[in-house]
Amino acid sequence: MKKIYNYSNLFEEKISYDKDTEVLISRCVIPRIQRAYAQGRREESYVRNNLLDEIFNALHEGKEIDLNFVYGAVHKQDDNGKFSFEIIDGQQRLTTLYLLYWYIGNRELDRSSDEYKQLASNLSKFVYETRTTATDFCQYLASCKVFGIPNEDGNVEAPSSVIKDAKLYFRSFDKDSTIEGMLRMLDAIHERYQKLIIDNEELSLYQNLNKITFYVLSLGEFGLTEELYIKMNARGRALSPFDNFKAELIGYLRGTECGRKMVTLGNSMKGTEVPFYMDFSSRMDTLWINIFWSKDNVQYDEDYFRFFYRYIANKYSVDAQGVKVEYIRNDETLKFFADESEKTDRYLGFTQYLIQFNEHPDYFVGIKKVLDTFEQYYASTIYPAIVPAWEEADRNPGFFAPRFTQVMRIIFYGVTEFIEAYEEFLPDVFRKWMRVLWNIVENTNIDNLSKVASLNRSIKNLIHHVADSAKEGVPFYTALSRYKTDENEDDADTQERSRIIQEEITKAGRIAEDEKWEDVFRMAEKHPYFKGMVIFFYTKDMSIAEFEHRYELVKDIFDKDGVAGPFRKEGHLLLRAIISQMKDWKEMFKLNMTDKAETQKYLKHWISANHNIHDFFALCLDFNSHDEILEFLRGLVEEKSQLTYYDSEPENIGLYRRIHEALYKNKCLQVWLQDNDAFRLVEFKGNIFMARKNSWYSKIMMDTERNRFIPLVANNYAYCYDSEPQYELWKQIGYFNSNDVILKKTVDTTEIHLFFTNYSELQIWVKGDEFRMKTFVDDFHVENPEYDGDGWLMLAKDTYNRINCYDYLEKTYLKRIENVLNL
Repeated sequence: MKKIYNYSNLFEEKISYDKDTEVLISRCVIPRIQRAYAQGRREESYVRNNLLDEIFNALHEGKEIDLNFVYGAVHKQDDNGKFSFEIIDGQQRLTTLYLLYWYIGNRELDRSSDEYKQLASNLSKFVYETRTTATDFCQYLASCKVFGIPNEDGNVEAPSSVIKDAKLYFRSFDKDSTIEGMLRMLDAIHERYQKLIIDNEELSLYQNLNKITFYVLSLGEFGLTEELYIKMNARGRALSPFDNFKAELIGYLRGTECGRKMVTLGNSMKGTEVPFYMDFSSRMDTLWINIFWSKDNVQYDEDYFRFFYRYIANKYSVDAQGVKVEYIRNDETLKFFADESEKTDRYLGFTQYLIQFNEHPDYFVGIKKVLDTFEQYYASTIYPAIVPAWEEADRNPGFFAPRFTQVMRIIFYGVTEFIEAYEEFLPDVFRKWMRVLWNIVENTNIDNLSKVASLNRSIKNLIHHVADSAKEGVPFYTALSRYKTDENEDDADTQERSRIIQEEITKAGRIAEDEKWEDVFRMAEKHPYFKGMVIFFYTKDMSIAEFEHRYELVKDIFDKDGVAGPFRKEGHLLLRAIISQMKDWKEMFKLNMTDKAETQKYLKHWISANHNIHDFFALCLDFNSHDEILEFLRGLVEEKSQLTYYDSEPENIGLYRRIHEALYKNKCLQVWLQDNDAFRLVEFKGNIFMARKNSWYSKIMMDTERNRFIPLVANNYAYCYDSEPQYELWKQIGYFNSNDVILKKTVDTTEIHLFFTNYSELQIWVKGDEFRMKTFVDDFHVENPEYDGDGWLMLAKDTYNRINCYDYLEKTYLKRIENVLNL
């Protein structure tokens, strides 16, 4: 067990100079490279108040309190045989302790006593070299005897005012931020001391100051280099948000049962038994810095902070009890940890962390295991695996970049959970896991935190199953092949997740049978469009040779943008052929039928989920050439629809089949739908549309007769189109867009407008001379005719979407209108 120090015996007990030598130090030095004293800064009131509250409570109750490790290097002072201890980490804590000794000693000790003289001597050995003014001020404090003497009213004035009024206080001190901070800290100490003295006339705290202790770790003793000095002081001159977080984190851990458990320090300091919280703190300051620090990354503490945010966000998304996964995206706790765009440059307090650590003290053990593993393997093994096989290695953002996508959030969780699940980190097994993990994540639709949480929970179950099997000697792929998914769940997202995981289970089974399959699958999974998903052209029990034959054909049918080359030409031939194989109208509804790569991966999910399409691709890819496949596809898009109905009205099957056939037989229609992203089959106001998702434009009404009879009305009765682009679209694809179609004509002074709305309603509006208007009213039996402000009258309103609609409209309205116009 290493020695425990307090400020008094720091100069009386020996400190390690190197592995074999201990020496007494004559000075404790804050070197020039250190930042200014920050705990006294005005903006650090939160940290200052918490620290002083803890210290004064302990002093008043006579309890021990430790300040963790102080890191430093022992140096010889020229040739005088004396040694200095230069502080690497612990400057803020030691400075505050120095000020506490100064204040309480001056309040309670007799100035003529040996104890006070010893205190003054020890205080003079504390040297600030950040600026010469700081050096002079500390020496001035050590000899200052004006403070602590009650004034005429019997009160002790605040130390800052007494010190500033003294003759030896120079105006140049006012410009030194360290001195400014020290004075503010002394006033804060004074405030707390005064509160205690109100209830305790005989207050005596000085003897308890020696119960404030710390461990000293010397670079020389453990063979550490000066590079550690640079790393631990590379954060800038002010306390960073991470510094504040770390202080509260270690302070919290110190008070827990987990934190007080005795453990052995690791790495070069092994052999020293300390409480777990000290070991954790030591690793934060030494070992784990290596993960985040580099000479080019001056903001490495922000990366360090991001690790904790992201780790806890993922853990919470999985472990949150009582929060249904569909609601977790709006959970305030998850938002706190996941919405981190501005949090690394400001500290929002420890409250949310406190809640999580209270509920899950095991997080500390997990964090330690993960960061220990990162320190050893992050650069060599983990970082290269962050990029999937289908991406370029130079596009690797790592886990600590400011921008953190939902995909990277899940990959980060998959990595940390792997580390925690396995008893030891096995690089070969890890690389296998990363292949599987990337395949699952890449092919899952992840667009909100709810889906992040759902997938994280599935990943946890999967990796723990495999890791538990490993304890019994079961190889990775064998264990994976035995995993059971939740494929019977009704929820669509769960079905999607289960299907994607099931693909990995299927492939794992083949690899477990013959390890050659792993390289074969890896080859296909690297395809820039497939990106891990190859199940759509796989058939159960097929041979490696058969799979390779199919891949040689399919790899050129797709490129990174989706369907490629001649298979996208001819009016999206492959897409139309796939649509022709749809058998169930219900499956088509709300389906996104596209052949291009886009963010939501519609085509990939479609072809991987539908077993008819699996059979279709198996059939296509068993041909010998692309030419043979193209001929086969051309034949399919000429066949009649084999669609079945699913509702209680079998007469609708004719309508559904007409829509189905239009989608795969009408080349021009399909080109327009793809060009305008109107590839989703939906229902709106009782009609069926091909529409752009979440859009009011780019829609085509598919279940209407108006595309057939409106041109007849226009041609046979001399109407013209109100919108020429609508007519041009009809000439191109045989369909009007989803807007109202308006036909109009004028005879003499009479105007007729026929409105064919996008909800299958016909409205006939007329405007004209008094004679014709009266005739229209009489002939159409309009009761209580009402005219709008421009003199228009709605003559009739009817439904036009019916069988033989043209004959009905001609008989009921068109001929009667012509009769009136011919009068």
